[in-house]
Amino acid sequence: MRYNCISFWMKIDGDYTLEELQEIVAMVRLEFDGADGTKPITYNTYLKSFNSTGWVRVFLYPWNIKSLDRNMDKICRLKLVFDTNNTGSLKGPFTVCIDDITLIPIISGGKVCFSADDGHSSWESVENILNQYGYKGCYNVFPAKDYADGEHYSDILDTLKKITGNGGEIASHSYTHDVHKNNLWEELTRSKETLQKDHLGEINFMGIPGGYSIWTGDMIADCHQVYFGVRSTLPSICSKGEKVPVFSTVPIILSDNLESIKNKIAWAVNNHENVALYFHRLDGIDMNEARLHDICEWLYDKGIPVVKYSHMFPDRK
Repeated sequence: MRYNCISFWMKIDGDYTLEELQEIVAMVRLEFDGADGTKPITYNTYLKSFNSTGWVRVFLYPWNIKSLDRNMDKICRLKLVFDTNNTGSLKGPFTVCIDDITLIPIISGGKVCFSADDGHSSWESVENILNQYGYKGCYNVFPAKDYADGEHYSDILDTLKKITGNGGEIASHSYTHDVHKNNLWEELTRSKETLQKDHLGEINFMGIPGGYSIWTGDMIADCHQVYFGVRSTLPSICSKGEKVPVFSTVPIILSDNLESIKNKIAWAVNNHENVALYFHRLDGIDMNEARLHDICEWLYDKGIPVVKYSHMFPDRK
């Protein structure tokens, strides 16, 4: 069996409210013994997404290790490091609970999707470029508020219908993009209802909004009751329940350095990971036409499968 990540539950118990816990910048460090006395390999991930129970499920994907299964006997310790430069002195005493350490085996994967957030009229141009390579994009929409560029959902509804009519896929991005404890379920369901009412196809997937949020863990945990799959841009994925389908365990931001993007895609695909190439709009800030063409041409030349959300999990029921 080959493995591509290690996961565990973690909880910090002490004199903290949940809101205060969210302000703590904690870093989990996975260390491996180096071969022949060399320096140990270290992988870090930052945590700021504890759910309302105080637990976080951590998934560590060691980018700097080409094959985790070859190094399993070299794992020597897990460390929790607090960034006191950002948080100041920590109240105490507190305890850290770690439970249910699990190795996650590599499963069938190695596909890439283009995954855009919010809602923008430039998506029609994105889709036209993707179509030149035989690709279709995935577009995560929240229908209730104005977008950053001043557009509104009603302004781009015709664009969204053109995208779905041409084979692209629409997903939910919550209803208002402003999720908190009291509206979480409405954010999950109302977006889906609105998008389907407006004839944008069957909405089976969701892109979690807002990056790090106090309610991200709860949202991911509850998403599986409404959606088949969840895309998150968090480097660590948290849930208060069993692991639910998360189809972009390797999110790659298209505003990154081009060579870095290519290296990350190659690493993920070679390790059978599904990838979400993540952006907002085609405006020269997130991504420009030249960058999109460069990525598409590289994917096409390498023969890397570019699919929609629904093709990453074809066996859904």
